[in-house]
Amino acid sequence: MKIFWTDDLSVGFKAIDDQHKTLINIINKFANALLEGEGAESIESVVNFLDLYTKVHFATEEKYMDAFNYPDIAIHKSEHKKLIDYIDELQSKVYTNINNHKLALDLCNELKDWYVNHIGKIDKTLGSFLKIKKAERNEIIEKKMKGSL
Repeated sequence: MKIFWTDDLSVGFKAIDDQHKTLINIINKFANALLEGEGAESIESVVNFLDLYTKVHFATEEKYMDAFNYPDIAIHKSEHKKLIDYIDELQSKVYTNINNHKLALDLCNELKDWYVNHIGKIDKTLGSFLKIKKAERNEIIEKKMKGSL
């Protein structure tokens, strides 16, 4: 089962939404590789890329959280750590059971559920916070610009 990007997954912050779309595409590639019976090398490649890109994405989110003093940063980072640990477990299980497609599909479905829930709840809260901070920053810039004219 594929994940489809819909507006209700949008957090309203373009940089994060774009990365979420990429992550969804990677997860869908993982599912497709399993469903189409692709070889172990292909499946491992997708899982490795998912691991790498997830870490890049989390670093981006955490950069914004740090920059804007996000009040729930500890909770959010804890959720990120849980997923990184889960992907490490996923890699291990997939590599040691590469021919067990049912196990890999079950893991892939768990991963999809985690992402959709994380984006739909935790990241939406972050997105709302970042939109407010961005609007505040823009208002300050506009006031400064008006004052300098």
